[in-house]
Amino acid sequence: MNLGAVARSQQQYHYVHGRFAGTLATLQGDTGLNVTNNKYYNFLEPTADASKVKHQIEAKSSSDLIRNYAIGIYLINDGYARQTCQGLNPGDVVNVGDLPADNCVPDGNKIY
Repeated sequence: MNLGAVARSQQQYHYVHGRFAGTLATLQGDTGLNVTNNKYYNFLEPTADASKVKHQIEAKSSSDLIRNYAIGIYLINDGYARQTCQGLNPGDVVNVGDLPADNCVPDGNKIY
């Protein structure tokens, strides 16, 4: 749910500014998104370029059996596409690929 809010906020930010927000502080300050006090996850700083932005969240404790997630928001043909990945096991690092059709990196489950 939190990653969906991040994705919607990035789309809103991109629509207004013509680029993706490169930091959580910028995204939160501009859109009102608040992910700083999440009980279960740490939100890592995004990686952004002209055509995409990637966000990762890591569980604060793998002992809770909570998996890590990543989401990518891609600008394709003047529209947005998303990809969400889930770590295979609690504690596994996961990220999205450079394109929405790419596999999760290094390994993970795509969530459609």
